[in-house]
Amino acid sequence: MNETTYQIDIAAEMLGCQQKKILSEWAKGTIQIVLNFGDKTESERAKLLIDSSTQPNSKDFFSRFPGQRPHFSFDSTPLSPEVQRRNREIETEVRRELLRQQGQSGFNISHNQRERAEMLEGGVIETEAYIFGLWCVAYDDYSRQQVQSSFSMTPYPVSVTPDGVTAIYTPSSYEKDYTLAKKNLRITESGMAVMRKLLANRPGRQQVRPVLEELTEQPKSHGGIERFALEREKILAAALYVARHFPKEVGKSFKSHAEAIAKHGYIFWQNEPAPDAGRIAKMLSDAARPPSEWKILGGNAKSK
Repeated sequence: MNETTYQIDIAAEMLGCQQKKILSEWAKGTIQIVLNFGDKTESERAKLLIDSSTQPNSKDFFSRFPGQRPHFSFDSTPLSPEVQRRNREIETEVRRELLRQQGQSGFNISHNQRERAEMLEGGVIETEAYIFGLWCVAYDDYSRQQVQSSFSMTPYPVSVTPDGVTAIYTPSSYEKDYTLAKKNLRITESGMAVMRKLLANRPGRQQVRPVLEELTEQPKSHGGIERFALEREKILAAALYVARHFPKEVGKSFKSHAEAIAKHGYIFWQNEPAPDAGRIAKMLSDAARPPSEWKILGGNAKSK
């Protein structure tokens, strides 16, 4: 199963940093950025360059019977057992696809593509294929996207031992958008973990850390109050976020605004369940009123 991936703008919001910080770490090679081509049913056509020395059974990339098709008898003369046997082998070969997985990247090669595969100098196999899954893109290609029609990708994650597979992809205006536009770039959960460590070591973070630790050492009896305060803080932050990024979904009512927050709640609550949309709507209603009329905010929620 592939890792969860995040768009750059959403990742920046979650990390509390600017988008250019993520892009700069990508440029340094600290993190990997990918395009997500979905599963095998959503595969895209690309050209592959494969180092045969790193691939097991490299002969499988080529058809056993290039250009050959089964023989048929045009009269009542029966085919010899040898011809029938060869026909079955050819038919099996024609139906066969070569499917391979490289980490969280995958590709499959049809028989027609295998028939056209070529062995280049240095033992490099060139073939067309259908790619799917997560594929790493290079910052250099991203920075040159305006002056080139295609770009190269490598399997994700990049391993210590090269796997010898490079995909050359040319976006099509007739297919799903997989250009190197920033909106299509994704950072994986592993990349997010690296970014969190980098950001935690920033000088500004180190200065406030003692204060944060002091705050977390409050008596446990206040845990419930702090927990609900954090929930309210997240809800109000989410309200501002969706109003800015998804204004059409927010609508004009507190209910539609709350439903938009619940829909995009994974950004703020991640693996935890988001608060009920009804409760969110009540909190938004409070936020639009003076404190004297609050029903939930300010610790005014009534116990059931």
